[in-house]
Amino acid sequence: MYEVKDFSKELEPFEFKLPDGSKYKLPPFGMCSSSEVQAMADAANGDRLEESCRLIARDDDKLYTALVNLPVSSLVVLMNAWRQASSVTPGESRG
Repeated sequence: MYEVKDFSKELEPFEFKLPDGSKYKLPPFGMCSSSEVQAMADAANGDRLEESCRLIARDDDKLYTALVNLPVSSLVVLMNAWRQASSVTPGESRG
């Protein structure tokens, strides 16, 4: 019988600092459910960046506000860094 590995103890939270000096922590991208990843991919593919920010921030209104106020290039780089920190490539994270 194949046993699915528990990666939760191997992946570190993704910590980042915004240009204004504020610091945030996200759960590892690799621990997002497939439905969360699909929702983020759908939002990004449809250029619904505010929706992407809401999905990333979850219930953190302060983080959401900070993300939607970033230049789009900074937001895209941040999202890619979050994926890469969990060793998930953009192709692997697409539904």
